[in-house]
Amino acid sequence: MKTYKPLRAFELPPGKCAAISSVLCCFIETNKPFLRQRYRIDELSRDVGIPSYQLSAFINTVLGCNFNDYINKMRVIHCEELMRQQDIDQFNIYGLAFECGFHNRNSFTVAFKKFTGYTPSFYLKLVRSSLCMEQAALTTLS
Repeated sequence: MKTYKPLRAFELPPGKCAAISSVLCCFIETNKPFLRQRYRIDELSRDVGIPSYQLSAFINTVLGCNFNDYINKMRVIHCEELMRQQDIDQFNIYGLAFECGFHNRNSFTVAFKKFTGYTPSFYLKLVRSSLCMEQAALTTLS
């Protein structure tokens, strides 16, 4: 009977990790590719010029998540920033999901709750009430 050794994850040398981190962070912050719906690791690989197996290894081992969770987390962070803006009333939850790169409301809600602990609609209510209180405080100070 043959025995098989378990496959080991690809390991990146420390210098390579630092280089990937630098390139990836700069690209993500500058270009916000996570806003594209159905963005895939092979597209990111092409965009940054790093093989997808190295990106995957970096995201899995250094960031501690898989590619989809990484992209969805970036989307949720972007969404939180949008929600804190004063002109958020132009979006409903469905519109916000699309604006942040999600291709449907359900995947948006699941990811948002996973990373914030709240549903998008409840979080939006919290943000709106917080903004109202801040404006009221500013009005009384004036």
